[in-house]
Amino acid sequence: MRRNWTIGRLLGIPIDIDLSWIAMAVLLTAALATGFMERLFPLLDTRWKWSMAAVLCVLLFISILLHEVAHCWVAQKEQMQVDGISLFVFGGVAKLSSEPRSPVSEMKMAVAGPLMSLGVAGVAAALSWSLGLFTFLGEADEIFRYLARLNFFLAAFNLLPGFPLDGGRIFRALLWWSTNDLLTATRIASSAGQAFGLGLVALGCYLAVRSPATGLVQGFWFVLIGWFLGGAARLSMEQTVAYKLFARVPVCDIMNRAVEVIPSTVSVQEAVDGYFLRRPRPFFPVVDGSELKGMITLHRVRKLPREKWCEMCVSEAVESLPNREWVAADENGLVALKQLMGNGTTRLVVVRDGEVVGSLERADIRNYVHVRNILKV
Repeated sequence: MRRNWTIGRLLGIPIDIDLSWIAMAVLLTAALATGFMERLFPLLDTRWKWSMAAVLCVLLFISILLHEVAHCWVAQKEQMQVDGISLFVFGGVAKLSSEPRSPVSEMKMAVAGPLMSLGVAGVAAALSWSLGLFTFLGEADEIFRYLARLNFFLAAFNLLPGFPLDGGRIFRALLWWSTNDLLTATRIASSAGQAFGLGLVALGCYLAVRSPATGLVQGFWFVLIGWFLGGAARLSMEQTVAYKLFARVPVCDIMNRAVEVIPSTVSVQEAVDGYFLRRPRPFFPVVDGSELKGMITLHRVRKLPREKWCEMCVSEAVESLPNREWVAADENGLVALKQLMGNGTTRLVVVRDGEVVGSLERADIRNYVHVRNILKV
């Protein structure tokens, strides 16, 4: 099942919506309709309350999107590689496949989002004040006042010093400037971010235990956000280390040499029984001897008539291997990392002189970085 959909582009940047964000948007609209709108317009028809709640939810969506677009716009100006924007349950994230060139670049990108949110808050506050001048509009000004508060909160929360929040990135930029070492700065900022996330988890547990009747839901959200921020801090640390490390490491040094390939002479039925069912994967490389001929995919097998599986050879169902699914063994490791992170591929086939010599998955990269960190090499 698909978890995200691309809804368009802004400034050439693809924008994705995760399934979790859609669920959150529905819950937020319901909460606004039955809570905020009910208090603000008690006599208004229910359909209008839900409609206005949906409009406010869309305005919040636009606010979060503008926050992330500001990050991406500055990142592009600072010559960083921007892969897109993803909106999910906790808000949004700008997906970057390269690190900032300098502490100044990091600082510029980090402050762009909160400044945009403060700007949106200012515009919403001005609209609220303007609408308040017209008594016939009732309390419509309260909607924009509420939007202004939400954007101010968005800016303030992101400025908290918990990496990879914007405040944590500002903290990393300052550490980077003082130490002149991105890895050292990232390790310190990541540790601080994990501590911050742990603090939110502890606070959530305290609220839930102190007042189960009123603090359980609030505590749950603190725990969830703290857990997410702690994991994001660790992931950001691994990503930074990987970018610096793999820039000088060839793919053949980090690949898994025990790669599974399917001979082109076996039947489709043997491929299903011996490979797809034994180790479920979307595709397997197909070889003739040691030469790579292409791949056979689960999607392709599913379209073949079941009664022909036993008599049809894999060579008759082979497809060409797209460039995004393979990498040369002597290629820079950073190229492979960007392929895995950027196009949704979970595994790369490693090829040398037309022969399959290994495979590379995200788990291989994590394990390699983990061992290097343990050995301090």
